[in-house]
Amino acid sequence: MLFNKFIMGKELIEKAKDFATKCHKGQTRKFNGREYIQHPSAVAAEVEAHGGTSEMIAAAWLHDVVEDCDVKIETIGKMFGEVVAKLVDELTNPKSVDSGDKKTEYMAHKTTVMSSDGLTIKLCDRKNNTSDFVHSDPQWAIKYANKTRIILNAIDDSGRPLNIQQKKLIDDINKSITPYEDENKEI
Repeated sequence: MLFNKFIMGKELIEKAKDFATKCHKGQTRKFNGREYIQHPSAVAAEVEAHGGTSEMIAAAWLHDVVEDCDVKIETIGKMFGEVVAKLVDELTNPKSVDSGDKKTEYMAHKTTVMSSDGLTIKLCDRKNNTSDFVHSDPQWAIKYANKTRIILNAIDDSGRPLNIQQKKLIDDINKSITPYEDENKEI
């Protein structure tokens, strides 16, 4: 039974990878110009490295398809199951909070109430975004670091319990953003 679950998990991940690759085809990252699919690939690898389940890894591959590719969450549910759809839904920002301070405030609150699995994926996403600062526009990096600090402070202030993997991810993110933080810069 365990072997069958392993095979099914690998198939789910491969299906999510293929779907995300098709959805993001032709897209590039706005701050570094690289192929977009490299981002979900890196987030999925982080989630796997931090002990994520096959559903979490699949959701990491799919975490931006609803927001960036106009895929419906219902489609995710039909193709990948309810668990993956719920995680992707948690990781998706509504269009009404698509930019600036509104999005930062929304994300700061959301990370304090989302599921533990959702938070782990979100932290892997942030870690990937912040790990690439050296190849990014310095002004963008400063702005993103300051926004990330607001989100990390909200998690800390909320007192929500964190597992060892989440604490490690937050520590890694802190190391990435500290050199770019500028408290005099407006967000």
